[in-house]
Amino acid sequence: MASIEKRTRNGHTFYLARWRDPSGKQVTKFFSRRGDAESYMHDTMSAKGHGSYIDPAKSKITTGEWARRWLAAQSHLKASTRARYAGIVSKHIEPRWEHVPLAEVWHADVVAWISSIDLAPASVHYIHRVFR
Repeated sequence: MASIEKRTRNGHTFYLARWRDPSGKQVTKFFSRRGDAESYMHDTMSAKGHGSYIDPAKSKITTGEWARRWLAAQSHLKASTRARYAGIVSKHIEPRWEHVPLAEVWHADVVAWISSIDLAPASVHYIHRVFR
């Protein structure tokens, strides 16, 4: 459930948007205009419905940092698979995406990047699968 509340503090009016993320945690964001809050809520609820929701707090992390965290959590993999993933992260993902915040990774940019990799199609598919 999502809501927008009008609040006033110290003579300033603002709008508090609240919603629950896919894990059920309540999230809030402040806006100075109601229209901005409504637009943001519409986009957020649509993203939740499509499965493309990104937590605003986590979206500030860089893709390189996220890739390293993800790789560290892959303890269930065989050593050879984990080593191959580590090579893909260090050789292909980090050089392009190291400093890009997660929220700024766009589909078109990923498509262009994948298209620019000059390897066998099976290798490119594997790199894309690890990045995804």
